[in-house]
Amino acid sequence: MAPGTAELLLKKARSAFEKHSHDEAGKLCKEAIVVVDKEMPGPAAARMRADILLLMADTKDLTGAWIDAILYLDGVTQILIGLGDHKLAIESIIRAGHIMSKRGKWTDAQKKFEKAESLSSKHGNHRLLGRALAGEGTILWRQGKYLEAIRHGERAAEMGKKTRDDELIGKAMSLISNVRFDRGEYEPSLAANREALASFEKAKDDLEIAR
Repeated sequence: MAPGTAELLLKKARSAFEKHSHDEAGKLCKEAIVVVDKEMPGPAAARMRADILLLMADTKDLTGAWIDAILYLDGVTQILIGLGDHKLAIESIIRAGHIMSKRGKWTDAQKKFEKAESLSSKHGNHRLLGRALAGEGTILWRQGKYLEAIRHGERAAEMGKKTRDDELIGKAMSLISNVRFDRGEYEPSLAANREALASFEKAKDDLEIAR
């Protein structure tokens, strides 16, 4: 009964979130957390709490409460590492890094991406390693560390090709294109941009194609 109650509340929260009713989604998430804490057992409670916190992080990010979003993601990371779910733990670290990056907190963002890079390497997850490298490369680009940014972009593209992840290849080549452009290397920039565009077209990412 209790798991069903928490699951139902989370389902309603997701529905509210999709309808852009962020306050309602947050309220339902808090109600679900109370049910989990009071009535659900062990690992099942931890997993459900992580799912709820992920949605709460999304809600806070979209409403501009990015510090709260990061705190929720940090909570998710701790829970998932405790459960041995390193893949989702790394994904939550990368998400936190992207939020920090968007807010201009480059030093903090870089630490998140470096942590994700280390854990991805340790657990042999090439796709997440590539995403961490692309995120870190973007920070390096914004800091004017162009050669390091290009190396990270190239490594991210390599991981994308290993895992046949067109989205990752596109992001990596887009990063390289931006760095090359800032360095005045226009022909290599255009070449990298063409490769990025082709990858985003394969991935059917309309937003990145337009950009």
